[in-house]
Amino acid sequence: MSWVVEEWKEGLSTSALQKIQELVRQLDKLKKEQQQRQFQLESLEACCCKDSPACYFDHVTSLGAPPFSSATNKLLVFTS
Repeated sequence: MSWVVEEWKEGLSTSALQKIQELVRQLDKLKKEQQQRQFQLESLEACCCKDSPACYFDHVTSLGAPPFSSATNKLLVFTS
């Protein structure tokens, strides 16, 4: 049945097919990044549910985000 999926590409130029391949690779990469970020978000949410500021701080800094607000220069703390 995969031939049906590929049928729409028939007759396209080589450059168009190459562009499609590049876009598919980018899409796959973005899907993987989204899955990783979703996992990180879920881990952070689970950590916050424990009410452990140290755990939150570790997770935020491991994600590359600054733990301080640039506007107020205060530690960002979320409570539920």
